Amino acid sequence: MKIEKILAFIWLAIAAVLIFLFVSFIKNDGMFHFRFNSNHPSKSLAGNYDLYSDESYTKEQITEFEINLTSEAIFFETSEDDKITIEFYCNEDRKPVTSLDGTKYSIKSKNIHKPGGSSKQRKIVIYIPKDYTIGKINANISSGSIYLADCKIDLFQSEISSGVIQGNAKINEIHSNSSSGVTKLTLNEPLTRESSLYTTSGIIKLKIPEESNLSIYHTVTSGIYNNKLKLEETSKGPDVLGTGDVKLHLSATSGIIKINEG
Repeated sequence: MKIEKILAFIWLAIAAVLIFLFVSFIKNDGMFHFRFNSNHPSKSLAGNYDLYSDESYTKEQITEFEINLTSEAIFFETSEDDKITIEFYCNEDRKPVTSLDGTKYSIKSKNIHKPGGSSKQRKIVIYIPKDYTIGKINANISSGSIYLADCKIDLFQSEISSGVIQGNAKINEIHSNSSSGVTKLTLNEPLTRESSLYTTSGIIKLKIPEESNLSIYHTVTSGIYNNKLKLEETSKGPDVLGTGDVKLHLSATSGIIKINEG
């Protein structure tokens, strides 16, 4: 009888934990993510390797980043230095392959298959000067992560499988396509050129400045679309914010799109 009571108590405890996790999962729109320092998010990521190596470049040497990641986390953060510094936190055999072709800096994960392995998170931190604008970031990530901290980017392009893009930045133009990934961005200033974000079953959460001038075209099949901006809604055509000069295309199949919510 005592054993049955103990087992019943254990099952109740497990059920309570699962319910708590499920509720937290729903409240966060299907996301479990760590809370990070918005200025230095890389310092909030636990379980890292020690610094393995670093590289330094002038602002003129790099205008574009080409990123192909499998499971690493990459951080773009501003610094007071007048140079670009790239730090790699990993072990020797898993350091990504890098190259500089003209002014395009490329980072690509190594495909190494080993049984077991460490549970530590490999990360890359890119420090850029505060007055520096990245000409272009082209990112292709599977289960990796990209975090932006108060950066300036002219063109941001991404293809996401189940990875994460998160943070805040001034971006003039963005094009993002994801399957089940998460895009959670705060735009520090209005978009200036036509942009698009598409997802199949993933999540798109945007915070857009109220002073933006957007025509928002949105399509959702069986997903969720919530927009808290003060829009001029029309029965036909896009929702308009301000003058509506810049087109923003948003689309989800069974995913979630939320604008300026929470």
